[in-house]
Amino acid sequence: MENNIVKTILQAELRFTYPVNMSEFNQRMLKVDDINNARKEYLREKSPAEEKIIEIFSRLEKELSELGYTCVKNVTYSYEENPSSMLKDLLKDVILGSDIPTPPIQKIITIPKQAVL
Repeated sequence: MENNIVKTILQAELRFTYPVNMSEFNQRMLKVDDINNARKEYLREKSPAEEKIIEIFSRLEKELSELGYTCVKNVTYSYEENPSSMLKDLLKDVILGSDIPTPPIQKIITIPKQAVL
């Protein structure tokens, strides 16, 4: 029996930013070893509740499921945006979004010279 079902793909790429005023954090006195962890914790405290964000995405997934879509991939994460990550994302978007073909990856094999006796 022939399968007459064709699956179509609905792909949505969304990115949101949330501004956090760091002036209060920058006035704190911290040990050098504690800065990264304290910064992450401060950003977590000042950001909207994770549970609420997860609830929004879960509701979206449920509503799309009710339309007949099956979620095959759900990657949701958050990170601190800084100039290096913005540049990396920009370059990735430019390379992936351009019509310029990327050169193939060349594998260079080094063969050691053999001693001639």
